[in-house]
Amino acid sequence: MTSRIMVKHVMSETAHSVLPNTSAKTIRDLMEEKRIRHVLVCDKANRLLGVITVRRVEDAAGTTAAELMECDPPTAAPNSLLSPAI
Repeated sequence: MTSRIMVKHVMSETAHSVLPNTSAKTIRDLMEEKRIRHVLVCDKANRLLGVITVRRVEDAAGTTAAELMECDPPTAAPNSLLSPAI
């Protein structure tokens, strides 16, 4: 039996994003305040550029979002089946 669960059934409704020039301290503060483990990095046109995990911020591998982010993260459309997306 194939699962019909879609990405939209498990995705968050609220996503937090920052601009590439956002400081690591600001990102750390946002993650602590919102109790989140991931932050999206988007340009001014709201296009996804990358993602920052709490681990990247804790390791302080950079001083700005552009230096901390993992570029070109994989994405899936909300109506995609969950199993292949995973």
